Amino acid sequence: MRTFAFLLSVLVLCSCSKEDMLNKFSSPEDQASAKNYVNYLRAREFDVIEKDIDRSLKSDSLRATLEQMADQIPQEEPTSVKLVGAHTFKLSDSPAR
Repeated sequence: MRTFAFLLSVLVLCSCSKEDMLNKFSSPEDQASAKNYVNYLRAREFDVIEKDIDRSLKSDSLRATLEQMADQIPQEEPTSVKLVGAHTFKLSDSPAR
């Protein structure tokens, strides 16, 4: 029975394209938000990013890091935008044991 379940899982995964799988892990809203932050970098609107960034990532070198990231993005309008990766992290509400 386990072998059948495993083979069925593999078949389902193989029938989905990589793009379909990525879209299952990121909502259209998440994708739009990510695109907005890339646009903030392109426009060098670092204040918006710094205001929204997680507290644990804030440091004295944050602005310099954002500037380096922005330097790597072409200023021209992109001809296409494609999701290439997605990660989902879920924390349990219950205390660790």
